[in-house]
Amino acid sequence: MTKIKRSIFVVSLLFIFAILLIVIWAFNVNVIEGDFDKLTITETGETIKVITNKDEIEHVIELINTSPRSLFLFDTGLKYDYLPHGMFIFEKDREKLEMGFVLTEENELNVLANHWEIEMEHEVLKIK
Repeated sequence: MTKIKRSIFVVSLLFIFAILLIVIWAFNVNVIEGDFDKLTITETGETIKVITNKDEIEHVIELINTSPRSLFLFDTGLKYDYLPHGMFIFEKDREKLEMGFVLTEENELNVLANHWEIEMEHEVLKIK
């Protein structure tokens, strides 16, 4: 009987360890991957900036990938009762990736990507 209990205990520990690894991976995986040629930033439907410098585009991608994030599920109800304030539109050839963002009262930029809400500083909109 103790061998069975020990086996159940070991399997349970392995299962918990696997779940923890998956959670750690999910919160650290890159949200955006790719080599984009153009980034268009729009606010309230108007284009405010078009970036074609690859270094600046990579900098924005790095900021999005390394900023704190939280899980955002659309099926749990709307967290925001308004439309996104603007959009990041990453483009390369025929590939296009669009991400909405909301400006909060604390002057933070919350980027909505898939099931993630990424918290960034508003300064990312003022890229040279």
